[in-house]
Amino acid sequence: MSGANVPYQLRTNKFVERQLFLDILDFVRVWNGPSKYLYASMGGRFLEDFKLINDRFAIERMVCIELDETTARRQAFNCPLGFIECRCQSSGDFILDFDRLLAGAAGLRIIVWLDYAVANERGTQLQEYQELVSKLAPGDVVKVTLNANPQSIRQPWQFGVRGDFQKAVIDNLIVQLGDYAPKEEITPQDASPKQFARVLARSVKIAALKGIGGKGDATIEPLGSYRYRDGEHQMLTVTALVSNEELTGLTGSDERFREWPFRSDEWDKVYEINVPDLSPGEREHINRLLTTKEEYHIHQELPFRLDADETESLRSFKSYVQHYRRYPTFGRVRM
Repeated sequence: MSGANVPYQLRTNKFVERQLFLDILDFVRVWNGPSKYLYASMGGRFLEDFKLINDRFAIERMVCIELDETTARRQAFNCPLGFIECRCQSSGDFILDFDRLLAGAAGLRIIVWLDYAVANERGTQLQEYQELVSKLAPGDVVKVTLNANPQSIRQPWQFGVRGDFQKAVIDNLIVQLGDYAPKEEITPQDASPKQFARVLARSVKIAALKGIGGKGDATIEPLGSYRYRDGEHQMLTVTALVSNEELTGLTGSDERFREWPFRSDEWDKVYEINVPDLSPGEREHINRLLTTKEEYHIHQELPFRLDADETESLRSFKSYVQHYRRYPTFGRVRM
């Protein structure tokens, strides 16, 4: 299964995750001090993340990579800013050519997002991530997205009872991850969506540490790990900062960051993003009720429920309250 064809520009959870990424970059910008940046990612058909990054940080050196020629042609047509360099190039070739990119970006900090969707290439994807990390310097940011849907690893012949399915998922995952499989025992219970994402986050850690090894005093630390589901696919994103002693001191002493509720101080501390689908009227009504009252009491005042189950309705409400500022507004535009 692949999430490549999901229209992410219309996906609420994906939108919220992108906003959290921007929040992380706000912290990084403070730690790095006055700096200019180069941003590179796989922008998809519509380069939505490039628009957000430019709007928020005015970054004007950008590279978008795409392997599929059809999508690359659509990127060239939809490219919103003239200074975005759109390349029809695989992620592997992009990383092989990365030293040349760095040579032309002297003095710039680097932000790279490897946004993978294909599920059965996780081992190769982690190897590319490792190679990319090995080329980065303190102050650079690297983000990776992996397909974290346990169902994606099922083979056509695996239709036994649930226990057999879970064992097959884990056995296949261990083979797929290879050198990036966590040393801790992976059990069939790790085939649940929550645990599956945590296992993959630990694999990202292994790849990151392999990549940073041998780079002097450089280290790499996680900033935010999130899982979310849009449609049938659960995805995992992990954002990390290449650091050194000075930067580590700044991140450790940043009280705002320490108190930020979506910070991941451990690689496998993965937060779930699962906001409800709301109409504009429902959202407006909830926003008017947001006060210093406890969320339970605000929820009780709602004239509607977000789920038939009261507990699930309250959970959805709390999730919205956490992210109400990041919640997207979609509307029809006549062209």
